Amino acid sequence: MLQVVKQRVLNAIPPTLLFVVVYFSIFFICGFQDAIIGIILSLDFIRLKTDEFVENTLLKSTFIYLMSAVLAYVGGINVYWCAAINFVAPFIIVYLFLDEFNPTNQIPYLLAFIFYQMIPIQLSGLPIRLGAILGACIITYLVVIIYRFIKKERPGQNIHKLAVRGLHEMTCQLDAVIHKDFNKVKESQENLFDINRSMSSLIYGASDNVIISGANSQAYFPFIIVFQHMNHFIGDICEDSKTLTQDTILYLEKLKNVLDEAQHLAERNQMEQAAQKLIEFSGEIEIDQIDINYNVVYILNYLSTAIMDISNRKKGFSFQNIHFKTHIWYRLKSNFNIHSFKMRFALRLSIAVCPVAALVYYFNLPHGFWMPMTILLLILPFWENTLRKVTDRVIGTLCGIVLFAILYYFFPNPIAQMVIMVFANFFINTTKRYAFTVIFITCSSLSSNVAMNHVDHLFSLRFAYTIGAAIIAILASYCIFPTNNAAELKNMMRRLLDMDDYLLDILLQLSKGNQKQSIKQELVLTSYLVSGKIENHCMMSKANKNKAYVKRFIMLNNKFVTDIAHIYTLMSMQQKERIDPQALEVLVTDLKKAIKSMKDMLANKKVVVSHPKLDYNQVYDDVYVNGKMIRSADCLYHMYDCIQTHLLP
Repeated sequence: MLQVVKQRVLNAIPPTLLFVVVYFSIFFICGFQDAIIGIILSLDFIRLKTDEFVENTLLKSTFIYLMSAVLAYVGGINVYWCAAINFVAPFIIVYLFLDEFNPTNQIPYLLAFIFYQMIPIQLSGLPIRLGAILGACIITYLVVIIYRFIKKERPGQNIHKLAVRGLHEMTCQLDAVIHKDFNKVKESQENLFDINRSMSSLIYGASDNVIISGANSQAYFPFIIVFQHMNHFIGDICEDSKTLTQDTILYLEKLKNVLDEAQHLAERNQMEQAAQKLIEFSGEIEIDQIDINYNVVYILNYLSTAIMDISNRKKGFSFQNIHFKTHIWYRLKSNFNIHSFKMRFALRLSIAVCPVAALVYYFNLPHGFWMPMTILLLILPFWENTLRKVTDRVIGTLCGIVLFAILYYFFPNPIAQMVIMVFANFFINTTKRYAFTVIFITCSSLSSNVAMNHVDHLFSLRFAYTIGAAIIAILASYCIFPTNNAAELKNMMRRLLDMDDYLLDILLQLSKGNQKQSIKQELVLTSYLVSGKIENHCMMSKANKNKAYVKRFIMLNNKFVTDIAHIYTLMSMQQKERIDPQALEVLVTDLKKAIKSMKDMLANKKVVVSHPKLDYNQVYDDVYVNGKMIRSADCLYHMYDCIQTHLLP
């Protein structure tokens, strides 16, 4: 416990120092009306200091902060502009910058937009405000560089650490299998799955960035494939304990030792040596079990190639733009429908904020923009999350007012209030629970206003606006395009099945000579990200009682995707004449029917067909590939059973 507190205190020091430098620099140069940018950037620093692509992120953030200041000025011209801008700006910010896999990264931009409206300026003051924002962003960027230099962090370091951890989990799995500790195997498989999900998130984060680096996140994608195959290879061995002969165990021990050496070499960035160890061992296959031979050779070859590729990329710098469908144009099109949670959330937020901001402007309410600011913070994409945050906000605000009233009684001096504001911002960065964070946010806000002699009715206004915002947030979440975790859970499960469906389509295209390797890669990455969303929605909804079956569905789907992607890779490397097009079409058609049945069940529609059969003609002239096909169909059967028996009311 003491160690955790110590770490939080140490983590809070850099953003607090940044706040002090930025806030007071702008305060003395430009005045109090522009110093508020210091609060935003000190909060944003927490995200930027661990951002793999901080250069691109900061450039984007700087542009958005500048545009927000311009829009906030336009919104202050008259009440009509205020209403229009406070509808359009939140909608655009949420629609463009809300990340479906990280639904909080738009918050600093929304805060900046509202903060600028709290202290309106004339046209003559706009260049000064824009200059203050630009200067603050430059200072923040320099602090991030200094912080990373002190911490000795490099671009791509996080994903490299994940890859090394994945190699370690591979050896743990082998050790557990050798000792027949199947509970430990399952635990290690889940760890490796989570590592893959984290790596997918980092690669996804690279999708809209130009990376200036020797070894970028994209280069680590093959590790995801390797870890997938290791998970399912070990899983197959555990399901059929007869394969664990004495010869097999001896061979797995050798494999474990080689992977352990490779992991330690990779940890020291000796990638060429690690790859060489794997290549040497891959030529020593002496075990008389065809499935194990195929899997081990595939894993070792793929892994050694991936490690060697990383080694080559580290030798020189390169510019690489990753072309995934996560680019801005695709996001614009894919979410432009009323069923998209992003569209619904953007509309809900704009409809809730617009009239409140207009009324605050029209009646010139003192500190009135506290209310739209609180609404922007409280309304979340899903109803249950909003309710929890509203509760924390009200409790935290009340406690914060009481705490500040006590401090104000003993320290009414403006200088003392500035000190209280600095300490409050320090404690903001030490807390994890939102209610405690709100306590210190309230103290910081009140102390800064008291320091500027804005004392009249301060406490009552703060609490009244918070209660009003809480009521509006609850009503908006419940009445305006409502979404909940249970519904989104099923939507995300259907999305996984849609990707399965599409993966089968591109497999079918192989018999016609068409290949789409890049699409396959994107599907694998996205399936991990969607699976993370599924688990989050499960935890936040009533389906939490079925979380074991939700996890089983995710793992089965991952095995299905892995096997089909593996089959696709093997078949695409050979002549298409080796494929039996008719048999492949029959298999794919049957599997697609099973997928449609699962999607119908999740949509509460009538189910026409049941699970897939398991007796297919050979679709390829290779016993290993055909065996993988049958196991893929078996995965779908278990997924179907999981949904029908355990996940439907």
